[in-house]
Formats: sequence, structure tokens, C-alpha cells
Amino acid sequence: MSIRLIPSGMSSDSNAVLLIIPDRRYTAEQAQQLLADFQTDFRSFVVAGDPPSGESVEAYARELEQCLVSEGVKWVTAFGIGSGASAAQALTIQSARMVRRVVLLDATTRFEPGLVQRAIDRLERFFPLGLPLRRLTKQYDSRPMLHRIHCPALVLLSPTQGGFIEEQGRNIAQRIPNAWFRRLREPAIRGGKLGAELHELLSEFLEVPVKRPQKVRARAA
Repeated sequence: MSIRLIPSGMSSDSNAVLLIIPDRRYTAEQAQQLLADFQTDFRSFVVAGDPPSGESVEAYARELEQCLVSEGVKWVTAFGIGSGASAAQALTIQSARMVRRVVLLDATTRFEPGLVQRAIDRLERFFPLGLPLRRLTKQYDSRPMLHRIHCPALVLLSPTQGGFIEEQGRNIAQRIPNAWFRRLREPAIRGGKLGAELHELLSEFLEVPVKRPQKVRARAA
């Protein structure tokens, strides 16, 4: 794997970082533009380079942590989009002292779940006998570890996403002790940049203290 951190958004010398982890839909240049109009005191980086496979998500997160350390980063708010949210979950679980907040957009517990994996997930929900099926795949699955995420977590769903992704998002939010779930009313990404609603939510969430549970407006679904 080869990971690069590309500066994005407004420049800052802060020790705190807003880290965007995009999925395959975005090139590095496109992801870099997401924060073009976003004003924050945080330094901002976009993760670029080869994305992980389903079997290498945890190793990818470890390498990503090392990249952040080499940049002198102390505290991170991780923002994972789509399959990038799997890496954000893994990073948050592995690097609890570094990751102070996490934002997950259109996240799933498994990495890029296909039809078979989605069917297995549904079996596991309704039938105890479905649990052994989990062993049939080595794809990353965050479910057994989500309770270890104690930082504030904002789980968001794009308005165009269907039932499976919504189920996944709600499941993730229920398993994280200090999480809020919200289905967006407006597109998350518009014109290559953060949509107005997501822009406002992210700005507010970055102000949430990390030492104790807080209520934010995103609590309402």
C-alpha cells in the first residue's frame, strides 16, 4: 500500500487535523476540492494513494496512523466517505488517543459489501444460525469492535441511499456509545464541494468537546 496525505482547504498550523478519507469515486484532486470553501482552524488533509482491499483495512489504518505521526499530527477528526468510512472506523478503533472525533458518511460495517455479504448480514440479524456464515469471508467487519469507539461519532446518510445503507448506518450509531445518526435532506456533495447542510453539520461537530458526551442537532434522524 502507498498512502499520501494531501493538504486541503484553508491552511493552518494547528496540531489538530481534519482528515478526509474518500472512497473510490473520488480522485485525489476531486477529494481535495471537497473542503475548498470550508473554513476551520484545523489543518486539513485528504488521503490519497492505493485504497485498501477488504482484507487489508486494518493494515491500511496502521499505515495511515504512521503517516499522520510523520506529519506531526497529534489529534485527528476522521471523516470517512463510503468505503473510506471503513478505514475511518479502523483508524478510530486502533488509534483511540489520536482520533478525537469521527464522521462517517454512507458507512457500512463491512468493507464494500457485495450481494453475498449483504445477504449474510441480513441472516445474522434474524437467525442465530447465520452467525457461522461470518467465517466464510475475511472482509473487514467493524461490528465486534465498534463499542471501543468512545469519541463523539457523527453517522450520516445521503438522501439518495437505500434501505441497506440506512440499516448499516443506524446499526453503527447504535453500537458506538457516543454517536448520533442523521439522514441528510440535501446532497452531501454538490458541485464537487460539501453541500450546505453537511457543511453546517461538520462545522458544528468540530466544536463538540471530546471529554464527555454532548448533544448536537444531528441527534434527530
